[in-house]
Amino acid sequence: MDNGKFTHKRRHKGGILLTALLFVQLLSLMLLLVLENSRTTALFYTKTIETYEARIMSELFHTEFLQNELADQGSRLYNVGKLTYERQGQLLQIECHVKSRRFTFTFLLPEEEPEIDTDDQEE
Repeated sequence: MDNGKFTHKRRHKGGILLTALLFVQLLSLMLLLVLENSRTTALFYTKTIETYEARIMSELFHTEFLQNELADQGSRLYNVGKLTYERQGQLLQIECHVKSRRFTFTFLLPEEEPEIDTDDQEE
């Protein structure tokens, strides 16, 4: 040792195999993360589409139910799934089956108000 300095320089010897294995491990972990992220994104996309299809089915039927006199329970078949409904007092319970998923929606029906004749019948 010369004034605290090493005069003998060591040369570190390491195998290229270890470096290559660590590099392959790092790349495989990165690939795994990318694949998991893309799978999660695709699953989220399909579930979102199914949810919106069920919501649209229920809203379409709800407006049809309010406009027409329909039975208190029944079912409808749409091009994306099946809808079953049941009226329970002032509630309309709708169950939508889209592909393999089931969605349940509840709507509050407006109260029926009696018509009041405001025409004056005196002549």
